[in-house]
Amino acid sequence: MSEGRLAFVRMGDLGLMGSLVAEVYDNLAESICGHYKSLARVDADKETLNFSAERAFSSVEVVDADTAAKKAQNHEVDILVFLTHSQAEEARAIKKAHRHVKVVIYTGHIPDDEIIWVNKRWPTNILETILASF
Repeated sequence: MSEGRLAFVRMGDLGLMGSLVAEVYDNLAESICGHYKSLARVDADKETLNFSAERAFSSVEVVDADTAAKKAQNHEVDILVFLTHSQAEEARAIKKAHRHVKVVIYTGHIPDDEIIWVNKRWPTNILETILASF
């Protein structure tokens, strides 16, 4: 279980042509953020957290890339989730500068030139899904 601080990184300004794409990713970020916020419920009587799933986080928010970098620098975030492979450069830069932060790129596109790491403790169907995508 993690009691870390989690942030989903929304896409930056894509210009006029990309505003619809950015809106889709912003909606995705807010939706996923809402899901992870719901994993922890405060029991007002006991002032303790009751976890309704395997992972719960002390804070969950949606931020832009600049804010993500500042939070990483100030040790105000533990896990950053970028929502598209187009953010890979920003994600790598933050990870390189702030090794303490776990960085995830949640994407439908797995680059051919990258190594894919799979934790043995994850369900085996994840590995099956990855292998089927080749």
